[in-house]
Amino acid sequence: MIASVRYFLRRYGLEAVVYGGDGDAAGSAVRCFIQPLMYKNRVYLKDAIGKLGAMDKGHFLYIGPPETALPREGYLVCGSRKFDILRGEPVYLGTEVCHWCAVLQPRPEEE
Repeated sequence: MIASVRYFLRRYGLEAVVYGGDGDAAGSAVRCFIQPLMYKNRVYLKDAIGKLGAMDKGHFLYIGPPETALPREGYLVCGSRKFDILRGEPVYLGTEVCHWCAVLQPRPEEE
């Protein structure tokens, strides 16, 4: 299973760089999935609702490789977008880390 996660991240994942909250100049390059969070059982009047549910435009789901831990108060850069890491935790398969999962929030555009 862990080998499958690595394969799919390597083949289909987006290129991103994870930075620590301490102003770490050299970030860690990763391949990851970043998708808007979907809420199936909630109703939002202003949001678009599709077959998968309502899309929360303010929060994104991150799935990344097991070897790159997400720092507290860190951030992630993917293409031209920056995301703050609100909460991240490892997902275990037995005693081994299978992947990292996190909730991201887009940073406001800097001028």
